[in-house]
Amino acid sequence: MQLSEKHLNQLRKFIRQEVAKINELDDLEELSTTASAGGQYQTPYAFRKKEKDDDDLKLSKGMSVVKEATYWEFRNNPDLSSKQKLAKSMSNIREALSMIERSIKYNVKLKKETKMGSSDYYKRTKVALQKISEKLVRLSHKVKDLS
Repeated sequence: MQLSEKHLNQLRKFIRQEVAKINELDDLEELSTTASAGGQYQTPYAFRKKEKDDDDLKLSKGMSVVKEATYWEFRNNPDLSSKQKLAKSMSNIREALSMIERSIKYNVKLKKETKMGSSDYYKRTKVALQKISEKLVRLSHKVKDLS
């Protein structure tokens, strides 16, 4: 059985998330407090000067620095043409929106099943919903610019 590109990407994302969870657990097990340190700090880079380069920063095994792609890097990537970049981006956006739509659907269903009202939300939840709504309006205008 051969997986479609969509399912393969979802599988990759799932595996990355699980590996990240494992790495977080490993990091938690290594934590210690200064009370148990016996006068010696277990975090050698905790008090380093901020002027030093981040090259000195040591990462746990299996971790890597995540660097956000810039527009310049996206635009000047020679691997894909502009048409291909747009097509791939639209496909990725469509998949991400489908996942968001599914998450919202599940939450609406949970809200109805538990007979929860909007007044029962945490304050942060209300703020988050407002920000999401505003962001969706902004994105809608930008999508129209693409059309």
